[in-house]
Amino acid sequence: MREIIIKSKRTHAEASGYDFSKLDDEQLIDDWVVKFFPSCTFNTHPEGVLVQRFLPHPTDPEKVVYISQIWALPDRELPSYMGVPSDADRSGKTIRRPSYLEKGDLESLGPVISQDATTMPKIQKRLRSKGYKGAIYSEQEIVIRQFYAEYDRHLNA
Repeated sequence: MREIIIKSKRTHAEASGYDFSKLDDEQLIDDWVVKFFPSCTFNTHPEGVLVQRFLPHPTDPEKVVYISQIWALPDRELPSYMGVPSDADRSGKTIRRPSYLEKGDLESLGPVISQDATTMPKIQKRLRSKGYKGAIYSEQEIVIRQFYAEYDRHLNA
C-alpha cells in the first residue's frame, strides 16, 4: 500500500506543479515530528504542517490550553488526522478564520487528535494513583524520554 500511495503522491504533485523530487519516500508519506521544548510540535508532511502548542492553563495547573494551526500548500489533500473539514477552501486564496471548540466538541479536531484529547484526561487521572511508580519508556518513545530529561534539567537548573 505504501508504494501505491508514494506513486500517487508523486504523480499528483507533478500534475499540480509541486516538486517533491528532493524528498525520499519516507519523507513523502510518513509523519515527521519536530518538537521544540517544552510545548510546541510540528507534524510535517509535504502537503502541510500541523503546528500544536500546549500552554499552561492560566488558573488550573491540572489543565492545558491547546492551540493548533495548519499550514498547507494550496489545493492539496491533507492527512485526515489534521482535522481539516472536507468542505474547507483549499485554494490558498483565503485564510480560514480561527475557530474555537465548544466544550465536548472533540470530533472537529480530527480522528487522531480527538482520540488523544479523550484519552489524555484518563491517563492524567491515573498518574495520581498510589500504584503508579513511574513510566518505563521503550526505544520508540525516545522523544518522550528526551522531553523529560530536558524538563528535569530545566527544573534542576
